Amino acid sequence: SLWDTARGAAAWRTPAPKLPPTIFSYSSAAGLALAPEKGGKDFVLLTNSAVLASGAAMQHSGIEIRINGHGQGGKLRLTLLRDTNSLDEQSYASEIDYAADGSTHALAWNVFKCTTKGAAGSSMPTAFDAIMLSGSRVDGAPLVVASIRFWDSSGATRKDGRSDGIRTPE
Repeated sequence: SLWDTARGAAAWRTPAPKLPPTIFSYSSAAGLALAPEKGGKDFVLLTNSAVLASGAAMQHSGIEIRINGHGQGGKLRLTLLRDTNSLDEQSYASEIDYAADGSTHALAWNVFKCTTKGAAGSSMPTAFDAIMLSGSRVDGAPLVVASIRFWDSSGATRKDGRSDGIRTPE
């Protein structure tokens, strides 16, 4: 996993008080469940625990994310941040159309587009220190992110053929 699953839900937080309140929980069997706070439609979560894994990013082709919409499809925005909460913060995002049931999405580094004001056109750095998940749910129902891990286009876990011990929960 690209984030500290051993810490569970404690590895995630709402990034700022002005952003949509989000409820979330983690189960090693199911993954990270997230939803807008009661009565809301939007959600946003951030983890800084990706900083350790991101050092190995250049050995991979991108990120794979498994999502279960629990009966409701939608869009999930996956943002990778560099220098989070600094004056030099850079953000790179990709939007994912997920299915109502389970779906897996492989995102090559080049699909992450720069969303930092004044830095348009800069390429995605493969070292990042945070992952942010955001989107909307029509009825406020939870969305489950079963896994977020490195992806390699050849099908191997790493370009050099070795494993980082990355496992996807069943």
